[in-house]
Amino acid sequence: MRALMALVSIPKGKARFKLVVANGAPFDAAALSYRQDLLAWLRSERASGRRLILATGADSKIANAVSRHLGLFEAVIASDGKINMTGVLKASEIRRYLDNAPFL
Repeated sequence: MRALMALVSIPKGKARFKLVVANGAPFDAAALSYRQDLLAWLRSERASGRRLILATGADSKIANAVSRHLGLFEAVIASDGKINMTGVLKASEIRRYLDNAPFL
């Protein structure tokens, strides 16, 4: 039934599809396989004062769960069921969040 609901949501756009899939099953961010070397680098960067933002095309439910689990990011920019936060749109949202300050 969940798969059918996801398929029916496709004509409503990618963001809606991602939302339906994210809401269709429990998600445990702790169960993901994280690259420990990347996490160590992110922790080091944060400790040195760098601002970290999790910017992803994934649905906000997934992105927020990952952010809460890792405890590294000051903000999350993600798809929300209406807006598919990818490509130029994602970069634009990062710029908006940072008041046009440079970022990597």
